[in-house]
Amino acid sequence: MLLWTCKKNYLPKSYLPSKEVRDARDLCRDRSLVVKQRVAIVNKIKYHAFCLGIELKGQGICKKALRKLKEEPRLEFLIKQLENTDAVIEKYNERIRDFVENGESLVSHYARLINTIPGFGPYGSLVIASEIGDINRFPDEFRLFSFAGVVPRIY
Repeated sequence: MLLWTCKKNYLPKSYLPSKEVRDARDLCRDRSLVVKQRVAIVNKIKYHAFCLGIELKGQGICKKALRKLKEEPRLEFLIKQLENTDAVIEKYNERIRDFVENGESLVSHYARLINTIPGFGPYGSLVIASEIGDINRFPDEFRLFSFAGVVPRIY
């Protein structure tokens, strides 16, 4: 059956992204993973602060709250972990900024174009550009929309 579909040319073409596109995807996905880890650390800090009777106002943990929390010895390790994670995220942000602004590849070019849209920064534009890869592989905008999952089906 598989041989027959190959002979009739019924198998769809497969897309293998270039090394530059794969590197950009890995950079974005690695940053995303570290951000998820940061959220878990912040949630642990909030939980322990709640258990200790320390009231935190708002959703995030600001610098003023961190100074207050550093006084608590039980939270010292988690706060150091949060600071280290913030430093790692900043390094990823620098690498992404450099990739978008100074890159020579096609994905960097697409990311620079997307970055000109108001509301998009270097990270968001690189995520979109690297996940799409070569935009010329889509025959029309409807196939691109379908790939992105923003339309339920194509008629």
